[in-house]
Amino acid sequence: MRTIASLVIALAVVASAEGKKTAAEWTSADELTITVRMEFYGKTSKSQVRAWEKGIEAAWNKDAVAEIEKDGKTRKVKLTIAVETRVRKESDPPTEGWHEVKVVSGISEFVKTRLEKQKGQLIDGYRSWMWLGGKEEGDSGCWSNLIWPTVAAHEFGHVLGLDDEYDESAEWYMKPILGFIEDRPPSLMNLSWYPGSVAKPRHFKTIVENVEKYGWSEKK
Repeated sequence: MRTIASLVIALAVVASAEGKKTAAEWTSADELTITVRMEFYGKTSKSQVRAWEKGIEAAWNKDAVAEIEKDGKTRKVKLTIAVETRVRKESDPPTEGWHEVKVVSGISEFVKTRLEKQKGQLIDGYRSWMWLGGKEEGDSGCWSNLIWPTVAAHEFGHVLGLDDEYDESAEWYMKPILGFIEDRPPSLMNLSWYPGSVAKPRHFKTIVENVEKYGWSEKK
């Protein structure tokens, strides 16, 4: 159960995020709340989207502390990641100020959308998620309705400005295995399909740096 104080902070953050896909709010000198608004459409349901939301928040709010170095000093920043979700009809227009995610039926349909990319054109499904704000205005993500919360949390990491950590070279299949051995518990941005994957301190550090980089916060 939330305390009255945390509820007041949450309401303030939601208000500051109004009209903005991703908004960051420094609730104190060492506490940062990031609110991300995501709108899903296509082959999905409110219950599935809610499960993804819960999985994302559970993954990104566990031990969410970043160590930031500035002027030769190190300070710790506690992060809170809040996800707002909604589902709209595919025939309805996108809602301004929300990240758009198209949900397709099954893995085969998801793969098909990736193969439909045309040269010089980024369409739904070419990337399973876009960077915050999109590489291009109006960029949309595409998820399969079969992905589970850990994978949803990985894709959400891209919204926070994080890259994939697996190698896409010819030996790509070895990278996750090596990552599991060398980086235990495994990184959420490497083994997205593994239930034991977690967000790492390096991820939180990058997220804090991205607040200024992407203009998520009105204040520095």
